[in-house]
Amino acid sequence: MNVLKEGIGQRLRFVRKHLSERLGEDLTSKEVANRLGLDRLVVLRMEDGLKGKTESLVLLLKFYRQYGYNPTWILEDTQQDVPMILAPGNSLLEINESLEEFERLFTAGRAKLVEQMNRLGFKPAERKILPVDDDFNQPQQTPL
Repeated sequence: MNVLKEGIGQRLRFVRKHLSERLGEDLTSKEVANRLGLDRLVVLRMEDGLKGKTESLVLLLKFYRQYGYNPTWILEDTQQDVPMILAPGNSLLEINESLEEFERLFTAGRAKLVEQMNRLGFKPAERKILPVDDDFNQPQQTPL
């Protein structure tokens, strides 16, 4: 068995299972095959070491690409500098770093504001959660 083909098959299986976890559903080879209009055995053979047609491989690569998976990561025999998932625009790592920076700044700013209010003799108001009307996602109005 060709080591390159086995590696690609293993990465195809890994991506399917990884996507299954991301979606929170059991994405079996049968489910992938159904979504692509393929026989379940075609997907299984591809995951078993690329036993199948090029068209089937291309369909699988396109299917996973629509969920952000990098076809190059699947095809390369070494993934050292190749990301498994591609994010449109900013990378997911950059977005995460921005969110962490925002949280840090917000926390520091809130603490500074509370300190200033305390020096002026004010106590920060307690957070109150308003009831939400599920049908319209708007605060419920209380009758007068």
